[in-house]
Amino acid sequence: MFDGFSAGNAIQHALVSAEVRCRGAPVLHGRAMFLVVPAPAGRKISPMPWQQPPPPPPTLAFADLDTEERAVVAASEAALLRADGQHGFITHFWGVLPEKDSDGARCDIEPGPQHANRVGHMQGGILVGLAAASFSY
Repeated sequence: MFDGFSAGNAIQHALVSAEVRCRGAPVLHGRAMFLVVPAPAGRKISPMPWQQPPPPPPTLAFADLDTEERAVVAASEAALLRADGQHGFITHFWGVLPEKDSDGARCDIEPGPQHANRVGHMQGGILVGLAAASFSY
């Protein structure tokens, strides 16, 4: 849930919160503040898709992809091969496969470019998804 922006700071922050429930009872609360920072060198993040329609993407050959893009394709292909009736593509693509442990369950992933946002940082939604999947296991 987007809770608005901070006030009185030298730099404005976006405020967000989340709650995961199980059978109607809260089992996870999360709050975060996000600072909009300039994109790393070589990464273009503007315009954002809702600011103006993006131009049609060019047709690319595999040879045109950079190292991170090739890693996403490899992760996608591996996830497609492992997908089955119990665990679908996205479960394998993001590695959200919880396992039982002595405390209940855990979900470990090997972070890759498929977990990153437009500037290469881990997506917060992935982290909440890992927690929710572990809680529900």
